[in-house]
Amino acid sequence: MFTYEDLHLPGIRRTGKNLGGGNIGHTFGVDGTDERSVTKAVIWGRKLLTEYERYYKEYLKGYEKMELVATGSAL
Repeated sequence: MFTYEDLHLPGIRRTGKNLGGGNIGHTFGVDGTDERSVTKAVIWGRKLLTEYERYYKEYLKGYEKMELVATGSAL
């Protein structure tokens, strides 16, 4: 179901009819002093968000019409 199992998932909460917000998805093994490592982690995190979005829409009641409108700009 997910590319990487994240056991630290706190979840998403609804903030409107079709919008939600939260702290979801984690990246591991990032060297904050290495720009390539940080860039790779940001790309990975955004890829994971599409998996979470699909999961929430398919399996959680009330999230069927949820829209992903933004992602974090930094780790």
